[in-house]
Amino acid sequence: MKHFKTVLYCLIILAGTGFILTPETLADKSKVKIEAPSGAVMGEEVVIVLHIFHEGNNFIHYTRQVNLFINDKPAKQWKHSRFDRPEKENFSVSFSHTAMENLKIKAEAFCNIHGSEGAAIKTIAVTADQSSSQ
Repeated sequence: MKHFKTVLYCLIILAGTGFILTPETLADKSKVKIEAPSGAVMGEEVVIVLHIFHEGNNFIHYTRQVNLFINDKPAKQWKHSRFDRPEKENFSVSFSHTAMENLKIKAEAFCNIHGSEGAAIKTIAVTADQSSSQ
């Protein structure tokens, strides 16, 4: 009987490990790509779109947080939780900002288990007149 319990416990542990270590939970770190114009006119509102990529999106493993910085200052943070996570593995968020000076855009996404692949950075050159913007 003691041997039976040991085998049963081992099977339960293996079954539990198989559930937890699915391909979704063994996926990669969250990463982000910034989509924004390369130039803008002073006073113009620019739209910054962050594309977040992550393999795996379930209640155990998901993109937990996305941070956006403009000129090294926090601009926006999107937080997700186990029960309020992104609808898809890969998703996008957007943010509007009035360009009054050159902009250094920095964004980073974090997986709740594996962390971040690193920050993405993009610059927007801001000019005084429309003829210089792209």
